[in-house]
Amino acid sequence: MSLPKSLLALATVFSSACLLAGNAGADQPNPESGANSPDVQVSLRNEAIVGSETGKKVQRAYLTSGTNQFVFEVPAGFQMDASNPQKIVLSDVNCTCFLTFRFAGRMPAGAKELQTDSCRSLALSRFPGAKISNESYDFAGNHGGPVFDLQWQNSSGTEQTARIMFIPSPAGIIEFNLLTTSSKFSDGRSLLNSLLGSFHSNEGGKLEVTQRPDKS
Repeated sequence: MSLPKSLLALATVFSSACLLAGNAGADQPNPESGANSPDVQVSLRNEAIVGSETGKKVQRAYLTSGTNQFVFEVPAGFQMDASNPQKIVLSDVNCTCFLTFRFAGRMPAGAKELQTDSCRSLALSRFPGAKISNESYDFAGNHGGPVFDLQWQNSSGTEQTARIMFIPSPAGIIEFNLLTTSSKFSDGRSLLNSLLGSFHSNEGGKLEVTQRPDKS
C-alpha cells in the first residue's frame, strides 16, 4: 500500500526535514560495519483480538529479512508504505505523524551491543541541523539500545521533534523512528511505545504473537 496523494503536502507542513525522514539514510551504511542494509519483505494481516466479543481486530505487520521474522501492531488509523525494500513507513491519515522501521546496517562482527557514539552520529545524520535534546535507553523485543530525541525548526517556523531508537538483532541494527511536530510529540511517543510493546521476533524459535486482551 502507498501513502495517499496528500503526502505531497509534506513539503509545506514539514519542509525538507520531513522528507528526510522518508528518504535520508535509506541507502546509508552503518558507520560501525560499513555494510549495506538488508532488504525487508512485509505483509499485513487483520487478526482478531483475544477476548473480543464483537470480533474486533487489529492490524499487524509481519516482516521478513532472510531467515529473520518480526511482527508489530500497526496503530489504528495508520497507513503503511512498504515501497522501499529497506524500510517501512507508517503515517496517520493527516500525514502529521510518521513511524519508520528500517535496518540501519549490519551488526559489526562479534558485537552484541551497540556503540552509543556511532548511533548518535547516525541519528544526527537523519536530520541535518537538528540538535539532540535527550538521550535514553529502551527495549524492543529482547534487546535494548540507545534512544535519541532530536529537535529543530523547519523553514516555515514549525518546531519538529523526532525520536530514534537503535536495537541490535541477528538481522542487523533495527532503527525505530518517530517524526512529528513538537506539539504532537507526546501523542506520537505513546504510539511508538505501543508499537515497541507489540514487537516480537523469531530469535528464540518460532515467531509467536502475544495477543493482548480486548479492553474495549
